[in-house]
Amino acid sequence: MENGYYLLYYHNPEWWRMIALYLRFLVPMGILIYLIRKNPFYQSYPAMLPLMFIGTIAIGISLIKYSKITNMLVHQVHMDPTGTELTFIYKNQFFRRFRNDKPEQSILISNLVDPPQGEDYQPLKGELFPTEYPITNLQDKITHNPSYFFLKYYIT
Repeated sequence: MENGYYLLYYHNPEWWRMIALYLRFLVPMGILIYLIRKNPFYQSYPAMLPLMFIGTIAIGISLIKYSKITNMLVHQVHMDPTGTELTFIYKNQFFRRFRNDKPEQSILISNLVDPPQGEDYQPLKGELFPTEYPITNLQDKITHNPSYFFLKYYIT
């Protein structure tokens, strides 16, 4: 790169991706707010108004918890020219500044450690990379599981 750092990882999702992730919280919250304002249940079900308030608050709390997860999405990872330090640049830089979080974080490579091993720790779920190429029963893997991203890894 221009500043001498090497780009190790780059992720640039579509502009609508974050909006789509949050719609599962915003749509129910909007419906509940609309129903609270119109209050169609006040004669037949008077207990619905407090339940709708509680539901709106619960959805708001889950939205805040989810925003903590998306706040840590990594946009780029750079390595300095000496190979001793990694710089993580996060995706949500605008809102990170509101919370006084740094939009980027530098970590020494010597401080990185492997995840804990042993019987108490559960390994990552999902398919592992195949150990040999060409992959046997490739058509079965493609039709039964659409996440065959590892093909590009072996082809390139």
